Formats: sequence, C-alpha cells, structure tokens
Amino acid sequence: MAGNTVAGSVPGERSVRSRAHEAPAPGYVRHGREVVMDPALKESVIADLDRFLRRRDYYRRIGKAWKRGYLLYGPPGTGKSSLVAAMANYLRFNLYDLDPSHIQELLSEVEVTPAEVSEMLLRSEDPDVALQEFVEFLQDKKKQGRRTSK
Repeated sequence: MAGNTVAGSVPGERSVRSRAHEAPAPGYVRHGREVVMDPALKESVIADLDRFLRRRDYYRRIGKAWKRGYLLYGPPGTGKSSLVAAMANYLRFNLYDLDPSHIQELLSEVEVTPAEVSEMLLRSEDPDVALQEFVEFLQDKKKQGRRTSK
C-alpha cells in the first residue's frame, strides 16, 4: 500500500483533526495536499475505512475492541505518514506524531515496559483517551521518581 503513495508531510505537525462538519474528500491530507496513489487502491482503502466506521456497534455488541490496524512499509519519503494522516482526517480521528526515541527515553526513566504500554493503550475504546491517560501516567511516574530521588 505505502509503496504506491507519494506525498510530503508537514514537519513539526503534531495533531490532525478535521474540523469540518462533513467528512473531508477521500485522500485529503492536510493543507490541501492529496495522497497520490493508484485510484483503485485508494477506493479500496476508503471502502475499508467506511466499513470500519459502520461496524462500531457490531463490535460493541459482541464485546470486541473496535480497532483497525494497517501495516505500511516502504522506504522513507514514499507517503506512509501522509497516508496515515489522510486516513485519520477522513475518519475524523486525532493523529499523534510521537518521537519514538523520546518515548523510549520516558519509558526507561519511569521503568515501564513496552508490553505495559501496549496493554494500557489497547484497553481503551477511545484512542484519544488512551493516549491522554498514557501521557498522564508517564508524567505521574516521572514526578514520583523525582520525589524519591531527592
């Protein structure tokens, strides 16, 4: 999927949220940019996203987490991040661009394993809430560590 995409990302952008009342046009990224990809593949992705949105109540009824994952691969600069931004925008989901080295540094400071992080994030049905809880958890752990080291 990602190998067929080409588009640049906006450096330093931390959150993508559609503020329009109507869903943005399929393929819209940010600042009017489009993800350039095979039209049939784009329609397939959009159909999958629409199906994902329609099935929320179904997943709630059967007691399963309402989640959807994609594995994007390809060399740098082929549009993986732009495709993710376009998908988040289309779904009206927040998108958090986290620096992995910073997260790893925080995790080592508060002695939390990646498995604990995954478990915490997967428990919540609302990814925004999960991420906010995770950040608050890390901040609290870091403060506790500072208090005990004084």
